[in-house]
Amino acid sequence: MRTTDLCAPYLLLGGLLLAGCPTDDVVNATGEGTEDGSSGAPDIPIGSTGVDPTADDDTGADDDTGADDTGADDTGGGECGDGVVDDGEECDDGGESSACNADCTMAACGDGQVNAAAGETCDDAGESARCDDDCTAPECGDGTANAAAGEACDDAGESESCNADCTSATCGDGMINAAAGETCDDGGESETCDDDCTAAECGDGNSNQTAGEDCDGAGRTEACNADCTNASCGDGLINATAGETCDDAGESETCDVDCSEVACGDGVINMVAGEMCDDSGESASCDDDCTAAECGDATVNITAGETCDDAGESDACDADCTAAECGDGTLNTTAGETCDDGGESDGCDADCTPAECGDATLNPTAGEICDDGGESATCDTDCTPAECGDGVLNVAAGEECDDGNTDPADGCEADCSLPPGATCADLEVTQPMWDYTGTGIDLTDYTSSTFHWMGCLSSNGCALNTWYCDDTGGELTFGTTSGTAMRASVDPGDVLGDTPFSAFTGCCSAPGGLCNSPDSNNNGVPGDMVGALCAALGYEAGEMVREVAGNSCPEPHVIDAEGQQWASDFVNSQGWGAEYRCFNP
Repeated sequence: MRTTDLCAPYLLLGGLLLAGCPTDDVVNATGEGTEDGSSGAPDIPIGSTGVDPTADDDTGADDDTGADDTGADDTGGGECGDGVVDDGEECDDGGESSACNADCTMAACGDGQVNAAAGETCDDAGESARCDDDCTAPECGDGTANAAAGEACDDAGESESCNADCTSATCGDGMINAAAGETCDDGGESETCDDDCTAAECGDGNSNQTAGEDCDGAGRTEACNADCTNASCGDGLINATAGETCDDAGESETCDVDCSEVACGDGVINMVAGEMCDDSGESASCDDDCTAAECGDATVNITAGETCDDAGESDACDADCTAAECGDGTLNTTAGETCDDGGESDGCDADCTPAECGDATLNPTAGEICDDGGESATCDTDCTPAECGDGVLNVAAGEECDDGNTDPADGCEADCSLPPGATCADLEVTQPMWDYTGTGIDLTDYTSSTFHWMGCLSSNGCALNTWYCDDTGGELTFGTTSGTAMRASVDPGDVLGDTPFSAFTGCCSAPGGLCNSPDSNNNGVPGDMVGALCAALGYEAGEMVREVAGNSCPEPHVIDAEGQQWASDFVNSQGWGAEYRCFNP
């Protein structure tokens, strides 16, 4: 037995004798503790009887034996709600919680106990007329079908299978269910509502006698007119489905009594309709307009040997009623022919116009493989198929360059696209250069093989530690911060190939030649060389950010596959390149 039980009988005395319990283990006189272990009421030491040990009880016997309390707790006798899980308790949260019932059993919907902390408004240990199986009060529209509460369904509102009042949706139940496609529901066919719960309307394919329809074929049918009356020749309504071409409620100038339209070629001469003859179509003596056949009457009669009849010669027809035709070997200028060789020739297209590449007329005899009237995605301007590497730039075919080959290392990729924008990692090198150490960018794979390198040397021009390259933000900026000249190396004729230069051998005039970095206007070299270099590096534009005054031995030294000329420094003949920027505007 827990010591709290020893003291419990004396609590009934109003807490007057609480001082008699030892202080080993203290509980509140009300049976409840506080957050810090106190209850706000006098504490009763566990092991105490709550009375003076010298006082006599009702029998006069001494209640205190004089033995000391051990102070040990007995866990088998606690109270549900004291916050301590004792034997026989599944949980104890000091009262009801979302996980624990007030009787110290685990909270679960369906356990028969309403646990408000867990969000339950009811709990009948399952579905009942007053409680859903999710422990909420049943209500039509809550999304939980409760058969015990009389719900046939509950889709949280109207749905294709469930009405808003939680009855099963059925056409004819007298309730309009828009989600199920109903526009009306009169419990069956009515003057305004079909038996499929759609509005009564002639032409909807649902015959509604109540609405006055004789029939309804969802439009005109052989037996039913478009106004939902029974089809009948002579009713004054044309029913093409029933074979009527007209209906004048009897014979007329334009309509036979069988509701077929008076027509030349029906085999019946109708003088009222103005027919002169009718041989059920064209014959050698009768035109198909039911007039007598005659060349020049402006009616073509094939049976009579006419291929055309324009009532005389025209740009389409000869005077003998044969058609003017390109390719018949007869030049007909009235018909717009400029040549006619009886078919395609090397000088004349099949359309009787002169053979010419770009006229949008394919003429294989004239050597054309294709002709789209100019450049297209499949055809070059020279009337040959568009093909990367054929040396003809075809923008319509998506080519950005075409240098006549598919070598990806010459500034034009194998698919005729320009190389992607070069980065510092692609370009930057440190290597032996003219018996110095050179730090800069290797341009061999991007420009021409004769323009190899530009940068700073360990003891010539700009210093190594002033060289920099930055490719952040989608731009490429490179150069020197020292304000002194950069150097460039060239290799006319690509004598050294990809071998780094080991010694200075001249001024832009021999393999290993040393120059100030390239310029656009020296010795008559035209164009924007900064922009040209940046284009070769895969950017749309370029500019000189800074330059250094002065120049020495400038000269052009290459014309690459794209026709670009590289010279010994950028911008102008009064400046050495100090800093360049390549970018896409």
